[in-house]
Amino acid sequence: MNNIDFNCQLDKFYCAIITLTLKPYSSHAHQLN
Repeated sequence: MNNIDFNCQLDKFYCAIITLTLKPYSSHAHQLN
């Protein structure tokens, strides 16, 4: 998580991509598990 937060501070666009890709994936992963 710290790595993502660090990259988020460096690049807002990258942060948006991570947020849009990882959060939905995590939600699906929780549903599957």
